[in-house]
Amino acid sequence: MSTTVDDLQAIADRVVAQAGAGEQIEAYVSRGGETAIRIYEGELEHFVSAQSEGVFLCQSRWRNRHSHI
Repeated sequence: MSTTVDDLQAIADRVVAQAGAGEQIEAYVSRGGETAIRIYEGELEHFVSAQSEGVFLCQSRWRNRHSHI
């Protein structure tokens, strides 16, 4: 199953929408891939393909703090 940019954006949007009052959430989504091919004497000798997808979250809670002098 291939994940599109729109799919990743939808995941981030759903996560951020769950923020409660006084809470901030940042969601970073990424997708990457890498392919390595080695040819020896005109023949395919080595082929590796890797894909990764992930979501990184950062959560902050803001509270009113009062200082009395």
